[in-house]
Amino acid sequence: MVLLFILMAIAATMISYQQIPHSLVLHINNRWHIMLVGEARPDHLIYHGSDFVTRDSNRANLWLSGVGPIEWLQNRVDVKTDAIRINNTLISTSHAHSEAHIMLYPDGRISKGQLVQHP
Repeated sequence: MVLLFILMAIAATMISYQQIPHSLVLHINNRWHIMLVGEARPDHLIYHGSDFVTRDSNRANLWLSGVGPIEWLQNRVDVKTDAIRINNTLISTSHAHSEAHIMLYPDGRISKGQLVQHP
């Protein structure tokens, strides 16, 4: 009886964890890490397969390599070799900081900061 209770508690925990919304983190060229706040599905992104190669993906992450435009909702991310443009904001890295951690909100707001990445 105790074993059944423990198994049901574990199952309930796993099911409730799966229902927690995770924002999608878009990793581009091992340099740009963009959290699409509120987005949980990589298939909601629009990009050309001729521009990007999908390196890997899971429930909370999408790894892409390449250059070109990516569209998400009303937002556009233009990936260049040395910079990206998110809507009208140009973002580049420096020699001291070769990676950029960015949060992009559905309404177009952008903020920088350390991302919480999910395995």
